Amino acid sequence: MDFNALNTEEEKQKLDLGKAETGIDAVKITLQTLYGKKFKEMQNKVSELQVKDEPSLALATEYRSGVRKLTKEIEARRDAWIFVEKEWVNSVRSLAKTLLDPLKYMDDELKKKQAMGHAEIRRQQAEKEAKMRKEAEALQKKLDKEAKAGGYEAPQVPEMVSPEPKKAVRTESGASSSYKTKWKAKIKDPEKVPREYCSPDMKKLQYAVDNGIRKIDGCVIEEEIIPIQRG
Repeated sequence: MDFNALNTEEEKQKLDLGKAETGIDAVKITLQTLYGKKFKEMQNKVSELQVKDEPSLALATEYRSGVRKLTKEIEARRDAWIFVEKEWVNSVRSLAKTLLDPLKYMDDELKKKQAMGHAEIRRQQAEKEAKMRKEAEALQKKLDKEAKAGGYEAPQVPEMVSPEPKKAVRTESGASSSYKTKWKAKIKDPEKVPREYCSPDMKKLQYAVDNGIRKIDGCVIEEEIIPIQRG
């Protein structure tokens, strides 16, 4: 970690970095030493402040200015610490991305193909069961016809029970693929979707208000105070 980001030699001497066992410990000690007391003081002032008149409003403005200055100072120090590492991290991410992005695409494609495979196996099973039922019905009709002609009671064809299809496929390496089913809604005609399934569009509502609309059924349109801080 580069501690040259510290402003002065005096600041460096104030820090007991010998206690740091890791880089993150050094960061923690640095932040606590340089900003801990000031942060706590600000926190107490903000918590206790009650804005009821112009002087207290001015105090809130002054406190907020201090908060923002301290925020910028800490952010600048943070950025100075991570700058050296940032380019290396970005390079590593970029290099890994050349492999990870295609792998993600392959994973997505294989997932789609697995779904198609499971669906095809289910279709084949359903087709087989339908064929077995049809054959059983045809046999029953034939037996009924023969029994009627011979004057005896027709035997009943036993119900065809097909084996339960396997939901999981396992490989020699121990990998497996199974599936679950889920009903999913897709919008075909937005105009026909019942009102109870529709949500108001806040972007469109706010756009209308921003352009002068002050009355919309089902809405409360009210003025809101937004403080503007400079300094």
